[in-house]
Amino acid sequence: MKNLMKYVAIVVGLAGVVMCVDIILAEFFNKGTPPDISFMIALLLFLVVFPRNYFKEDLYNKLVLIPIVLSIILYILSYFSVI
Repeated sequence: MKNLMKYVAIVVGLAGVVMCVDIILAEFFNKGTPPDISFMIALLLFLVVFPRNYFKEDLYNKLVLIPIVLSIILYILSYFSVI
């Protein structure tokens, strides 16, 4: 179960990074479109379903939490056309 959670953390962390890059490309360089709200809801549900005690604290903070929080902030700013 521990190895599975490590892989899940890597996949969700990559999803957060991809979302950040997608928002930056859409807003600043007019390449592509920003991600749908459904992708954001899926990332938020991941934070609710898998609490911190399933992961090592440093792995969760560095690999999962930081990209998802950055993508949430970027999505909110791009939704309200601030950036």
